[in-house]
Amino acid sequence: LTLFEEALQDMWATQQPNDTPPPTELLVAKELVLVPKKAKRGTSASNDEKKSHQLLTNGRVESTGVGAENWELAETTRDIGKNDIAMVAWHLTLRTPLHPNGRELILISNDISVAAGSFGVLEDVLED
Repeated sequence: LTLFEEALQDMWATQQPNDTPPPTELLVAKELVLVPKKAKRGTSASNDEKKSHQLLTNGRVESTGVGAENWELAETTRDIGKNDIAMVAWHLTLRTPLHPNGRELILISNDISVAAGSFGVLEDVLED
């Protein structure tokens, strides 16, 4: 994400002096994490993350099932390196000189520091 932010800073630096001044926040990033649909109903996001983390780190998916229909994405903010699966996704808002109010995009990346980046069922669910 740092590379995206640096590119945005470079874009704004090349603007003419009388153009729109850059916004204070050029990049807004929310990580998208998988949470079990059952756990999401009536529980807080932090509990969902804990349940999702337990399900994933136990090496099996207890009672939730591995099909995409049993999972949904939830926005969260967490420290770098706290992901449980080898796939990471973000909902980004990029503020550029052409779009100072922001353009939204979804960024999905493979994380080779988790399980050597290998794909399992949950990585496939996240990518779907």
